[in-house]
Amino acid sequence: MQKIEADQGFPYKLMKNKFFHREQYKDFLYIVNKNIPGISAGEIIEMFKKLSNTGCSSAMFANSLVEQIYENDENFKNIFGFSLLTKNKIDCNKLMVDIFSKLYGVMKIRFIEYDKYSFNSVNEASLALLGRTYNTDSEASVQLFNNGISADGKDLDGNLVFKTRTPRITNYVGTCEEIAKEKFGLEGIKTLEDIKNICKEKNIEVEFKDIEIYEKLTGLGTENFNFWTNYYLSKYDLDFTFNNEAIIVSDFKEDYESFMSHINNLILDGYSISVASTPNSIAYMHTDKKLSWSKISSKETGHVMLFKYFDDNKDIVVSSYGEEYIIPKEYFSLLEYNKINKKENEEIKKRV
Repeated sequence: MQKIEADQGFPYKLMKNKFFHREQYKDFLYIVNKNIPGISAGEIIEMFKKLSNTGCSSAMFANSLVEQIYENDENFKNIFGFSLLTKNKIDCNKLMVDIFSKLYGVMKIRFIEYDKYSFNSVNEASLALLGRTYNTDSEASVQLFNNGISADGKDLDGNLVFKTRTPRITNYVGTCEEIAKEKFGLEGIKTLEDIKNICKEKNIEVEFKDIEIYEKLTGLGTENFNFWTNYYLSKYDLDFTFNNEAIIVSDFKEDYESFMSHINNLILDGYSISVASTPNSIAYMHTDKKLSWSKISSKETGHVMLFKYFDDNKDIVVSSYGEEYIIPKEYFSLLEYNKINKKENEEIKKRV
């Protein structure tokens, strides 16, 4: 069956020409409203605009996910809740919209909790408990004892007030919902404000950052990519994860024939392969007729694509913006490659 490769710019273009693509327009709206109930038309347009500008990773993930898991439309619809077909073609754009909208606005925060009883030294404890330091830890211990605090860090009532060891730090990365459930046993906590209020009540310091959609999958940094792909898949209660692992190009020492052989063997073993350029790289690609040469990345951002095959000239063929582009082989060592595969029967990993 023919496949329509994901094009990150297509949904935004479609919004402007919905009269001529009415069915696809309705399909996209259904998927978005499934993931973000009550979203307005203006917000959808803004979201698709961001997808157009920053969604290459969502497109690559959709293309590779179809490669890895798609068997037939009935099975797919039973899992994801929508058909992947458009005019009897497998339409990866639908899956791309599902990925992007399901991750859209989801926060990933870093949670840091300090053990309030731990201090680096007795003198540091005396500063916190008595308001001053002394010449030595021994002198500080005497002063703490004179104030009813024993050498084992307990007060006269036997309550622990300090421990002399390096402070213990609990460091956890996840979404607001995951952290609330894991750390506090609370369900249904979805916003940063809710998390901040909980932490304030419990006197917990929390560092946070909303990793926007272009950072969620871009660059294919292993931990970040695996976190978000498995977060997405976990929403469908699937019994497999998605795993991304770097291919070290320098291992081939400019031996392009060995590189080709390695990539082809990985594909035979069932892997999908991503091809990424870093910001301000000098690699170029073109269409099959060489009428459309373009620099793969810009000064500010990189670009990631799904590897398709090596052509008769041994050049690299990738899927980008829904089309096949050719990257001349002389650029192969300037790009980053990752092997991606489905890993079955593994617990969804929430920590990265």
